[in-house]
Amino acid sequence: MDDAVPLATTASPPHAVPPTAGVAHTLLRHTTAMFEGVDEFAVLGAARAAMAALGPFVNDAAYLLHNGLPVRCAPFTPAVSGARPHAAATARATGHPDGAGDCWMRVYALRDRDRCLGYLVVRARTAPSADEAALADLLVRQAGIALAWMARRRLERATAEEHDRLMTAEIRRDADPSATAAVLKSTGACHEALARAAASGQGEAGIVWALNEVTGLPALTEDLFGSLRVWAGPGQPPPPPGPDLGPRKELLQLARHQSGAVRDRERLIAPIAMADLGTHAGAIGVGGRCDSPAGLPHSYDEAARALTVRRRSHDPYGSTNFEELGLYRMMGAGDGEREADRFVREWLGALLDYDARHHTDLVTTLSRYLESGGSYDATSEILLIHRSTVRYRLQRIREITGHDLSDVETRLNLHVATRIRNVFHGPR
Repeated sequence: MDDAVPLATTASPPHAVPPTAGVAHTLLRHTTAMFEGVDEFAVLGAARAAMAALGPFVNDAAYLLHNGLPVRCAPFTPAVSGARPHAAATARATGHPDGAGDCWMRVYALRDRDRCLGYLVVRARTAPSADEAALADLLVRQAGIALAWMARRRLERATAEEHDRLMTAEIRRDADPSATAAVLKSTGACHEALARAAASGQGEAGIVWALNEVTGLPALTEDLFGSLRVWAGPGQPPPPPGPDLGPRKELLQLARHQSGAVRDRERLIAPIAMADLGTHAGAIGVGGRCDSPAGLPHSYDEAARALTVRRRSHDPYGSTNFEELGLYRMMGAGDGEREADRFVREWLGALLDYDARHHTDLVTTLSRYLESGGSYDATSEILLIHRSTVRYRLQRIREITGHDLSDVETRLNLHVATRIRNVFHGPR
């Protein structure tokens, strides 16, 4: 679709065109005024004044797009010096009042690249000449560029004001040691909460929930088009953006090229890259908390051992926290891991060999029996077998291993051995 849309045309004699130097001066003067405006409405005012001065044009209406919807500007009242003398003479000669007898009208789209920012509705009593139409097209392109520049300048000014406000607050805080200590404590708590959320396996949702819990403010993530992904906080999520995504693209582009968040009215926006834990993206081991730099090596060692357990488990992708390993902690270190293997062979070796030779699954039966607290009924329900089958299998396990399942210490060692095996090979 063309940017300029003719609404009506009739044959008409060409108009005289001002001298080239005069036209260039007029266009330059009004273009400069557009870029010196205080806001988008001032830009449109300068564009409408220039349109009235460059040809037989009358400004009918002007619109700015706000969230994809047109907002009509105030009526345009040109200055006397801005009107073309021959156009006023034509009006007096024809005797038509303003707007009567118009045979030509166009709606110009004010664009910046592929983004529409507003519209100018222009009419004339006679069709403009080719030169006058070309000047109008040039003016419209300059107006679109000026509107886009004004929007970017307003956003940069708001960001600079927010930066100055934060810097002033930081200077005042640095002058107060107690305030500095409070900020450091709050920052540490925030980092710890976000780190735990990232390692929890809850992915994007866990981080957004943690951010809401730490700040007490609503938090959300959106895709590139503004569609909601995750929301956490009081109230309702914001409505989706309108069809005009131009302002959002500019905002995201600015956020990518500066450090920290960008303020957009009441929101702080920062581009993020999310990794889905628990998938082929990888595995994470989390060590214990350390309160001083001296504790970092020990925490790193714990994280490495937690990662080893995760990578050796039947589900090698996701996150594992060392503090949650329990008895599996001994499997993270080299000596402990070898000792764990020997422990499993000592208590389950005969049963594992029997299962391998006869294609049975007595180790799984033993594991389910011990996990259920020694209940025949619960074991039969989990394995989907009859209760008498459970009794028969447990008798075979006693015969093969020589272990007394009624002995408390024996049951404990068998339970530990089956749990270690389940981590490495997974329950069936």
